[in-house]
Amino acid sequence: HDCFACPISGDEMQDPVMTVDGQVYEKQGIARWFRHKNPPTSPSTGLPLRVSVLIPLASLKGAVEAYVSQRPEVKDAHAALAALEAANHTLNDDLAEQKAEVASLREQVRIQQVVLAARESRLRELEATVVARDARLRASEFYLRLASE
Repeated sequence: HDCFACPISGDEMQDPVMTVDGQVYEKQGIARWFRHKNPPTSPSTGLPLRVSVLIPLASLKGAVEAYVSQRPEVKDAHAALAALEAANHTLNDDLAEQKAEVASLREQVRIQQVVLAARESRLRELEATVVARDARLRASEFYLRLASE
């Protein structure tokens, strides 16, 4: 079973490919490796590769599939792994939705804070107007009393 393991991930190869230096990897693993390595290097040797061409190995893929089909525990492990990956995908989707909801709620709170600040400012303006009018009213009343005496 270990002979079918990808040297990059350590996982069983589902879609084995060969690089130009003759090394064999899981297609997704080596593709990811190449995306992060420029110029491309061999994960096994560390040496630069002239090109990042991947050669599909259909016969090895068939051998892996035949091996797995004859080993129920491996088949069960694959099913369990697929279920875990599906659950992980669902949880990641849920997390992304929740993060988006939190971001939306934060934006709503920020907007409400701006509205509240504007209303508080307007309230202070109105309070100042009331105080000024009250002062003018008291002054008028005072002068009216003085004039009537």
